[in-house]
Amino acid sequence: MPYVGQKPSNGRFIELDALTASATATYTLQYNSVNYAPESVHNLIVSINGVVQKPSSMSLSGSSLTVGATLSSSDTIDYVRVLGDVGSVVTPTDGSVTAAKIGTGAVTDAKLATSLDFQNITVKGGSTNAMTIDSSGRILTPARPCFSAYRNTTSGTYYDSGDLVFDATTVNVGSCYDTSNGRFTAPITGAYHLSCVIGSIYDDNSGSKFASNDWVMLQLRINGSGGLLVPKVSMSVSAAFEMGFTLSHVFQLTAGDYVIAHIRSNDTDSGDGGFAYNSSSGYMHYSGFLIG
Repeated sequence: MPYVGQKPSNGRFIELDALTASATATYTLQYNSVNYAPESVHNLIVSINGVVQKPSSMSLSGSSLTVGATLSSSDTIDYVRVLGDVGSVVTPTDGSVTAAKIGTGAVTDAKLATSLDFQNITVKGGSTNAMTIDSSGRILTPARPCFSAYRNTTSGTYYDSGDLVFDATTVNVGSCYDTSNGRFTAPITGAYHLSCVIGSIYDDNSGSKFASNDWVMLQLRINGSGGLLVPKVSMSVSAAFEMGFTLSHVFQLTAGDYVIAHIRSNDTDSGDGGFAYNSSSGYMHYSGFLIG
């Protein structure tokens, strides 16, 4: 509402805990049993024996109030009232400042304590640490799906095309790779990096060269779809006995999708068994991991 003259001041007006007069002139001020230090003696209204005391007759040091004279047990300190932080600057009541009252961007790095010590960071509403910083300063995260598979069988496998099955693993976090069918299955939705290395692909054990129009292709297929042939890598194998190549790609997978390595060829030599891939563990690998 409108007003005339100086703008009314704001303040917090409280009555401190009762004081019992005794043979002393100095008393400790408390509010809810906790020591309380007013701004100055001029913020106080002190009544003793029914008489309001002049500020000039008292002194204040922190929470210690010294009245004008030594009192006795027959005197009565009626009350000590605090006018609060009267003026243009007001100290908010404890617990009165909510998140909604703090402006966006009001809290900057300069206002944060420099001694913050973070070790474990958890997901809101969760109980598992989303991130841990160890004593060496390394940032560690919970185990992510990853695998590294290889061929453990010593005999060669011959065919013109088919899925590649790597029957052993050195890493298989989350049991995401199935050694029985060669499938990597995404346990959670996210981006995955997958890589397949094929080595020593040759025509057959007869030692004959490839035909002039022969080719071989390595593919990574999502959910085994014959129509989804990307990514892929291929090369002409004419007049060659041995070669190898690597295919890697980043996939965006939905939980439950699987990716399998697949080989295709058009080997047409008569009397041979088709292309062969060397099954030695040193030549073939299939690996992958969750990026995020």
